[in-house]
Amino acid sequence: MKTFPFSFWLTPAQPYLDNLTGLIQALCQEWGAVPFEPHVTLFVGEHVQEEDMFSVGEQLVQGRTAVSLPVHDIGYSDFIFKTLYIQFGMEPWLHDMVQTIRASLFYPGDYQLDPHLSLIYKAMETAVLQNLSKTIQLQSNTIPFDQIKLVIPQTGNWADIDAWQIVSSWRLTPSIDSVRAQVNIR
Repeated sequence: MKTFPFSFWLTPAQPYLDNLTGLIQALCQEWGAVPFEPHVTLFVGEHVQEEDMFSVGEQLVQGRTAVSLPVHDIGYSDFIFKTLYIQFGMEPWLHDMVQTIRASLFYPGDYQLDPHLSLIYKAMETAVLQNLSKTIQLQSNTIPFDQIKLVIPQTGNWADIDAWQIVSSWRLTPSIDSVRAQVNIR
């Protein structure tokens, strides 16, 4: 049975989306890397043609409000998809979302969730990454997220970052806290 690669992303709410997009674009321009949309990868896997990933996206947002993740630190590694990143704490609802995706797949695989938001994908020296990690200033110790996105690599290869395509997105219901923050109600 032929399988197709896919990923579900959790993306930041405004104004965090714009701020993180600007940071990623600046880092990518400075270091010659391909820019990408800020996201936390909920799941990466393969699906068969008969599986409806669009209905999985609908299930992920059904009855869920916008969420926030606590920032643990800024980290770096020699793994290309985790070069320089914001590390988040694990929340029970993250596990629930992953289980929703896994339960819908014919081949659920063994993807292990590690909630982080990458800031650049590029092989870089450890000393450079260490220095960069100290310069990153975030506007908050929590980041709100309000969208789920279904993403595919058009070439079939995740290493082709500029070939990533968002094929659908779903909004999480705004939480009362996010509504209050938008209209400055205390």
